[in-house]
Order: sequence, then structure tokens, then C-alpha cells
Amino acid sequence: MKGHPLIRQGDPSSVVYLLLDGLATVSAHTENGTPTMVAVRASGDVLGEMGVVSGDVRFASVLVARTSLISTIHGEKFKHFLQEAPAAAMALNRVLGERLRQANRRRLDFGGYTAEIRVARVLLELGTCHGRPDGMRVVIDVPLTQTDLGALVGASEATAQRAVKELRRLELMAYEGRRIVIIDRDRLIDFADVSGTKP
Repeated sequence: MKGHPLIRQGDPSSVVYLLLDGLATVSAHTENGTPTMVAVRASGDVLGEMGVVSGDVRFASVLVARTSLISTIHGEKFKHFLQEAPAAAMALNRVLGERLRQANRRRLDFGGYTAEIRVARVLLELGTCHGRPDGMRVVIDVPLTQTDLGALVGASEATAQRAVKELRRLELMAYEGRRIVIIDRDRLIDFADVSGTKP
């Protein structure tokens, strides 16, 4: 159900969730209580695996963003499966490695690029992971607000609003209802100063 808290930050890590068909947002509270969106997860993603494997409490909270089909796996069974299936363990390692690279890229972007470029870069990332091609356009079927985009790139709500306004003025992105649309992916790549992503 939309808005259902699947995982709560600080809770014990006892189960893993497989998002068979759905969408979820990952967020965490800083030590001063400020909520920050960390990531978006979609169909095929695993949720809660890091806490189960490490034995730590939940690092972040996960909210279901729309009606979803989710499989629940007991933590001990999940760890036993990884021990018995090295190929699955390697696949999980690749997923975790890519998530770490994404997090590191965002940290580097924060120090090296303006908010407009950081938003453009996260839009390209979302378009690759969750987008649906439509000619030159890419429709991102993730209901993210300007505040959400700001959280993903480490910008305040006001800064994110200015960045989105500029990208819309340049006709690089648009909102259609709650969906984000990349109007021209190649132009957005050029604006975002991203190399090696054009076909």
C-alpha cells in the first residue's frame, strides 16, 4: 500500500524484502533529525539486505511509493542462501558495489558542480534505472517532488526549486502530473557534463 513503512531506521534487521513489482523510497534521519532521501528502489531491487548481512540495525527507512508486490525473506534463510549459492552472493556484491559508486559520485558532484548540474545528473541516473524511452524523451515513472530531488543531490528545497526552474526554462526537463520527463536526453547529458553515456 502506498505510504506503508516497510523498514524503519534503527529497527533490528531480521528480514530482507524483494521488490517484485513496485516502487519504494529510501530515506534516513541525520543526527539532528533532518530527513534526507537517500535513494529510489524499483522492481527487481532487494531491500534491507545490508543490515541482515552485517547484523546491524536498519540504517535507513523505506516507504512504499505505490501499490507494490513484495516478497519477504527471513534473514537467516537469506544468509544461508548466499552461502549455498556463490553466484547469487557475487551478484549481490555487484549490486552493492554499484550503489556505493552512485553514492560516491553524488558526494563528488556536491563539491564540484552547481545544483542545476547535480539535478541533471540525478535525472540521468533515474532515467537509466527507472525511465521509459519515448522518442527523444525519457519518462521517469517515479513520483518525486522538487524537494525529493533536492534531497537526492544534497540541496535545500529553495535551491532545488531554482535548479528545476532553470532546467525547465532550458527545456531539458518537464513535469507531467507527478512524473518527470527528460525532454532531450542527449542535450541533458551535454548540460550535465557526463561523458561516455551517449550511444
